[in-house]
Amino acid sequence: MASIYFDITNIIDYAQRNSTVIGIPRVQLNIISLLSRKHGAQIRCTFFDYERRVMREFDPAELNLGFEFNSENLLHSLNLLQASRFPSKGQVKGYLRQFAHNKVLRTWKKIGVYCAAVFAPSRLAAMGLRSAANAPQIRKVNVTDLGEFPIAATYVCLGAIWMFSELWAFGRAHKQRGGTVIQLVYDLI
Repeated sequence: MASIYFDITNIIDYAQRNSTVIGIPRVQLNIISLLSRKHGAQIRCTFFDYERRVMREFDPAELNLGFEFNSENLLHSLNLLQASRFPSKGQVKGYLRQFAHNKVLRTWKKIGVYCAAVFAPSRLAAMGLRSAANAPQIRKVNVTDLGEFPIAATYVCLGAIWMFSELWAFGRAHKQRGGTVIQLVYDLI
């Protein structure tokens, strides 16, 4: 069986803005995880690294996401979360959720988080937050650059790729070389 490459660019994009992975991205991760356990090294994952402007790949069996699919753990394991004195956006967003009823208070608390990170980092723990530099050690996944797919490979996009022109170009190039591209489309009703 030829390799099957599942794209998770949309999951990474979602994880960079949210503290947990839910909905369609969570379904994607479950499908990929199940297939990875069943078929081993033939199942691969890809994502477009916007900072480096290159498509990257890894073995999804190396991910240890747990049931909750913590976004920070996913980004750490793929080496996509920069060490910083500030908490991740997902952490801050999760913390501020409790103040959603009052926008002024929520804004004040957000300012407080970033001031604490700069002037009183020890206060972050009292808020239930931590800086990205003090994140728990997560095992890094071996991620490599991918110039193009092997021709016999299948490129599968289970998520919302229409927002990512680089993925369209990558898929189009693979198809033109004779490869197979599969896109799942949700909610057509």
